Amino acid sequence: MSKSAECFEEKFSIESLGAASGIVTGSLHKLRHGESTIVIDAGIFQGKYDAFLPSGKSRNTEDLGNIKNVADILLTHAHADHVARLPLFYKKNCSPRTLTTEMTRELMEIILKDSAKIQKDQDKLYTCEDVDEVLRHVSTIKMGKQIKVGNKHDHLTALWTYNGHIPGSASIIIEKTGTRGGILFTGDIGKEIQPICGGWGETKERDYPKDLPIKALWTESTSFDRESVNFDEKYEQFLGSINKILQDGGSVVIPAISMQRNQEIVEIIRYAQENGDIPQDTKIYKDAPLASKFEETYVEDADLFMTSRFGNDPEFYKNPASSKKRFELKNCQQVNSNKESVGISRSLLANNQNSIIVTSGGMLGFGRVRNYIDGGFGANPKNGIILTCYQVEGTEGRMLTDQGYLINKNGSRGAKIEHLNVFTGHVSGETDTFKYLNRFDLSQLELIGIIHGNDNNRKKMAETFKERGYPARVELPEIGVPINFSLSNT
Repeated sequence: MSKSAECFEEKFSIESLGAASGIVTGSLHKLRHGESTIVIDAGIFQGKYDAFLPSGKSRNTEDLGNIKNVADILLTHAHADHVARLPLFYKKNCSPRTLTTEMTRELMEIILKDSAKIQKDQDKLYTCEDVDEVLRHVSTIKMGKQIKVGNKHDHLTALWTYNGHIPGSASIIIEKTGTRGGILFTGDIGKEIQPICGGWGETKERDYPKDLPIKALWTESTSFDRESVNFDEKYEQFLGSINKILQDGGSVVIPAISMQRNQEIVEIIRYAQENGDIPQDTKIYKDAPLASKFEETYVEDADLFMTSRFGNDPEFYKNPASSKKRFELKNCQQVNSNKESVGISRSLLANNQNSIIVTSGGMLGFGRVRNYIDGGFGANPKNGIILTCYQVEGTEGRMLTDQGYLINKNGSRGAKIEHLNVFTGHVSGETDTFKYLNRFDLSQLELIGIIHGNDNNRKKMAETFKERGYPARVELPEIGVPINFSLSNT
């Protein structure tokens, strides 16, 4: 055999420092090859059980390990559990490039500066000045364009491909020049059809090499245990829950994650107003300052990601101008100050106020929603809090969901708590998950790492890969434990 025809194996390892060991949040993964260390995502741990070790120490203050050789940090999207540990790299005299899409860079700046402001003194990870340092090292990329990453002698490239989770989100494919195969990090996969930003099924062309075999796959499993709910069912359940509370003489508080979910809810309420599906005299309050910043950014950058779809109608918005008005509500008041928010809560102690408040604090522990839980609103048993966000185990939202209502100081029942399991920005269930994954060439798959999900979902996904006959070894990564593998040049 000639030297040029010899088969060489290129050795790699991936070490997960979050979104592993059955922990959903804190996504951070180190890919090592040769002299290169590349980090994919740098998220914060969230929720009582995810964020703290058994000793009580915060996982977010844990050492990031040896980072002196980190050349690049690649971001899949802007949610805090994927970006909010990013400043810690730059505080340790490390100055890698951070590469991501233009929209992720816009949203990430808002997330990181808000994160810096709300951190408690005893768990102060970084300041707004530290965030500014991060932003100086961010370079934006275009979907579908290969970028050289890592040490130049290692000949690695990365490519971002749209995955429909939130505006700007992507899966990332890493290749080694001279090998025949890629490493795919899915990031958080969205739905085939997704509110506001469309979904991965609506991209007209694939923005990655169709004939590139994926040899190693690192995939999320967040909602693998539940099948997708179509828009009509989601709309019916959501409006049904709202109207039941209003008809009983109560008012409704809807706490939501400030990015994407808040805007999705506002758009649905606007549609309900136009269709007469909620009473015309219903007063709407937007009481989520951070969500307002995202809403403004969405409208300003609409040309980067917004589609004309609403619900099942892909051509609902007839032109860009109407599309940009999707968050404009009738009979709506923007709540600016916390004092104003407290006052509104107090006023909603009375019955028949006919109000809907879209606020912050999707898991109920923090945010403006506390004004309604702790204030007058929460004391009225006719009022209701409708949760649309996943309630991480160990959060107050999870405890109150199980309880079903607030309890007043005198022991009587307060406002009702209802969790609707029909909202998710993640791909759901076996059918839709594999519909996304099978867009890629997995015929030569050698390694699968299942992350970003609880252990039940990870194990269920692992069993499904085996049942479907994928030719790969399946790993359930543990935090801090490297997984080694090789890619050949043939």
